[in-house]
Amino acid sequence: MKTNNKINYFNLAYKIVEDEYGTLASIYGISDCTLWILYSLYAYTDENLTQTDIAHSLHLNKYSVSSAIKKT
Repeated sequence: MKTNNKINYFNLAYKIVEDEYGTLASIYGISDCTLWILYSLYAYTDENLTQTDIAHSLHLNKYSVSSAIKKT
């Protein structure tokens, strides 16, 4: 498989997964950002995560994380 085909395949797979998470968030009436925050809290239950930790791990700015938490 050529590199461009691998990249295209990866991007397609990533898009499909992202769409599924978006659908799940919509079903529960929450934003994608909130879903990923909840996922992070679940995945790292043994750690004491700060909003900054979550922002860094999800590649979000701290304002987005703070705003999503306030809305929840």
